Amino acid sequence: MDKGISRKITLFQFVFTLGIVFFHGRSTYPELLNSSVSQNLIYKCYMNLSGIFDVLSLSFFFFMSSYLFGIGIKNYKDAFKKVLKRFKSLVIPFILWNIITFIYFSIKNTAVLNLAFFKNLFFYDPMAGPLWYLLALFIMVAFISYHLVFKENKWITSFIYLLLFIFFVFIRGKVFPIALIPNENWWWYGNLFYYFPVFLVGSYIGLYFPNLIDKFKYEKRIYTIIGVLLLVIGYVLPLDRRINSMIMIVGLWFFIKPKWLKKDNLLLFGTSFYIFAMHQQLILPNYYKIIKFIWNGYTFNGYEIVFIKLMELAVVIVASLIVKYIFKFIFSEKFNNYLTGGRN
Repeated sequence: MDKGISRKITLFQFVFTLGIVFFHGRSTYPELLNSSVSQNLIYKCYMNLSGIFDVLSLSFFFFMSSYLFGIGIKNYKDAFKKVLKRFKSLVIPFILWNIITFIYFSIKNTAVLNLAFFKNLFFYDPMAGPLWYLLALFIMVAFISYHLVFKENKWITSFIYLLLFIFFVFIRGKVFPIALIPNENWWWYGNLFYYFPVFLVGSYIGLYFPNLIDKFKYEKRIYTIIGVLLLVIGYVLPLDRRINSMIMIVGLWFFIKPKWLKKDNLLLFGTSFYIFAMHQQLILPNYYKIIKFIWNGYTFNGYEIVFIKLMELAVVIVASLIVKYIFKFIFSEKFNNYLTGGRN
């Protein structure tokens, strides 16, 4: 893959990882807000912006992951080899980070190792919540690889993809938990079905039109203009949120030029997976406790709470960076590769 395109993907991964943090942090501190907050323009902008980042970020991750999976597959054997690689990069980190999270909560005496832990880990409610994405992505990859036995016949594959796309678009809201899985634990299965159409689009482009992303750099000024228009259209139009998100992602892809990215900023961008794995269950709750302790009894206005939220992002990045280098110091390179699925 072209170096500039690779850097661009890494940048997007970092930005949309922060987008997930942005979204997960938007609902905290309700008791710390004063009555004037809801009328504050800056706070309203923050809430509107953070509110779009859940579907926007996950749409990018499912699309790009499936696109990268599709690239280079010539037959079913290639697909099977990639599924095995995805097991190492998705399932093993999913298990390891849930174990780390369990150890953390065990030290705090809020977790117990029992049958419920293992049921939650794979079926109900993973302790490392955001990492449901890894398990869902592996299920999608394993499922679609079976259908790639027809990859050499583009028309058959296209027909299968179309049927699956229609099925998963219209299945939304019509899937009910099976008897073994309670309603309250159905959330990530619902997300899996919800993002499957985005996954299908990405893998289809990776299979048959990889140069749309891998080779074509969209350097001309007209693509910058189109990118801005798509960003506005994706934000304004009242469509399905997955469609809006994909329009905005394409717009941002057109707008950002690979030539702007001269270096591999691994110090910063290399923390993306740690941020994703740690923020919700390990970092944000402790940041929240610190804020409550320091400003006990004080209520924040709109400007103050937005500043605190921006500081929250900075704390998440720094904490993730520190943990990354502590793990590098403590554990072997091989174990760290297992922990991140081979990511930098």
